[in-house]
Amino acid sequence: MRSYTIAVGGRTYTIEVQEQGADRFEVRLEDQVLEVRLVEEAELPGAAIAPDMDRALSAPAARALASPAPATSGAPPASVARPGPSGPEAASSARTLTAPMPGAIVSIEVAPGARVARGAVLLTLEAMKMLNPIRAPRDAVVAQVLVTPGQSVNFGDPLLSFEG
Repeated sequence: MRSYTIAVGGRTYTIEVQEQGADRFEVRLEDQVLEVRLVEEAELPGAAIAPDMDRALSAPAARALASPAPATSGAPPASVARPGPSGPEAASSARTLTAPMPGAIVSIEVAPGARVARGAVLLTLEAMKMLNPIRAPRDAVVAQVLVTPGQSVNFGDPLLSFEG
């Protein structure tokens, strides 16, 4: 589970996010528990709360969490962008997956031309003596692997690119 302290409209909130699956999360905000389903994600400039977070919270999601809908409403109240790997997931643009934190590449699980499903482990990044699986942000075909095992990367460094 990850804990975030955010400020919305001058008020501070602590939210806890627990991944339940590749696109499902339990979000706790004060006394409310929300079941959240990730519908879409995108790398937005300035969207990350901090470079070492394994999840980024977009501004619309932060606004939605400030006055969340009941979990029984049927529609997800917010989508939590994935940075992260699941377990950390890297931030991504449409074609390039970038490092969500500084660390060292431990292993690479895919090769150029590989078809990957959203949530599939692409590589493993070691940061602060923890192994962090970097997962595919969407269904895609790997175009290039831009790192090698043992290589050090910084936050935002490109890790691999996707076709299209």
